[in-house]
Amino acid sequence: VKQVSSEATKDYYGNVDHDITQKLTLKFLNTERRGQEIKISNEYFKSQVITQKYRVGQQILLSHKKWWSIIGQKRDAILVFTLALMLSLIIFFANKLSFQIILSLGLNFIFFLLAILFDINFVSVQPVVVFGVLTIIFAFITSFMVLGKTKQFLIVLLSTLLSTAAGVAIGALTINLN
Repeated sequence: VKQVSSEATKDYYGNVDHDITQKLTLKFLNTERRGQEIKISNEYFKSQVITQKYRVGQQILLSHKKWWSIIGQKRDAILVFTLALMLSLIIFFANKLSFQIILSLGLNFIFFLLAILFDINFVSVQPVVVFGVLTIIFAFITSFMVLGKTKQFLIVLLSTLLSTAAGVAIGALTINLN
């Protein structure tokens, strides 16, 4: 990894950032090109809001159409480790309820993917509405799967929804006042 250039930039609001260009020497770890090296440029902003700085030793994913381009950093090992740790902790601490908790997480994940697809395909619906409804679905599924159809389920569901609504309202008020 070598830094080739750095240029200060200013946006519409007067914020200063630095546009930095890196020259990366990459070594293929798989495919028929395993062991071969290529050189590629990476441009990022120092703030790294929408771009990323790469360091020696990181694994990255590439795409090749007419030329090689960076898709992003390879993170699957971190994801698998985190998922395994989470499942282990759930099984260790929840004992009898671990199956219901893992099932509710799976259902919530499916509903989350459906909400993202809905949000992408139906532009006329506000994302706040889509994910607000999703919050209600998450709270219902999780509370019902863990507590069953009991009085405690209703209390937990209502307190979760009311505290979430209060938090969102306080956040919206703070944003509007500032």
